[in-house]
Amino acid sequence: MKLKTIFISIMLLLSNLFVFAQEFDLLTGPFYDTTNYIAPQPLNNDVKGIIPITHYQQCNQSWSGNLYGIGDCSTICANGCAMSSGAMLLKVNGVNVNPGQLNTWLKNNSGYSGCSVLWTSVDNYPGSTMTWYGSATYSLSIIKSEIDAGNPVIVHVNRTSPCAHFLVIYGYNGSGTSASNFLVADPATSTFPKYWSDYSVCSETYALRIFHHVTHLAPTHLRQYVFLQAQLQVQEQLLIQPLPL
Repeated sequence: MKLKTIFISIMLLLSNLFVFAQEFDLLTGPFYDTTNYIAPQPLNNDVKGIIPITHYQQCNQSWSGNLYGIGDCSTICANGCAMSSGAMLLKVNGVNVNPGQLNTWLKNNSGYSGCSVLWTSVDNYPGSTMTWYGSATYSLSIIKSEIDAGNPVIVHVNRTSPCAHFLVIYGYNGSGTSASNFLVADPATSTFPKYWSDYSVCSETYALRIFHHVTHLAPTHLRQYVFLQAQLQVQEQLLIQPLPL
C-alpha cells in the first residue's frame, strides 16, 4: 500500500511538471510560414553581427523564488523561461526591467492566461517600443532576417521533455546559414553564450516568437555607434583643452 501511494505521488508530480512544461506561453498569431513571412527591412544590407543582450537567468537570482504566472504555476526558476526571454528582449529595447519586475507587471496587467505568457502583453510594458509580429515556422533564414533587422528571436525548444523550454537567439557568426553560427541566451543556464547547434527545436508548427522594432540600430552599427561616441568624446575633450603658447 505504501509503495502504491509513493507511485501515485510520483506520477502526480511528473504530471504537474509536464503541464508546466506545456504552459509557458499561449501560442499567438498572426502565424507565418516561409510562404507568407515577409522579412523586415535590414537596417544595413551588409550587416553580419551580434545584438548586445543582457543574459537573464531564471535560477540563482533575486527573483527566482517569486511565484510565476496566475494560479498554481510554481516559481520563475521552475517555469519562467518564456517570460525571462521576453524580459531579455525588453532590455535590448532599452527598457530597464528584469524577469522579477516583468512577472509582477504581467500578473497585475492581464499578461498571463494561467501559467501562459500572453506575448501581446509583453510589448505593452511601460517604455517599450517593440511590437508583436507573430509566431512563425522554424527557419534559420527567418531568424537571420530578424537579427539583420535588429530583432532577437524567441524560440520554443525541447529540453527535459518535448517543447519544454524557451530561449533567445540574438546573433550569428560567419554566414548565418548553419546552426553552429547562431548564438543563444538561455535563461535556464549560467553558460553564456551558447550555440544553437546544442539544441533541438520544438516540433510544433510555429516555434518562433517574433517581435519587431526591438533595436533601432543594426548589429554592426551598434558597435560602430559606441566607437563613434567614444571618438566624439575624445575630440570634445581635445577641443576644450587650452592651446599651447
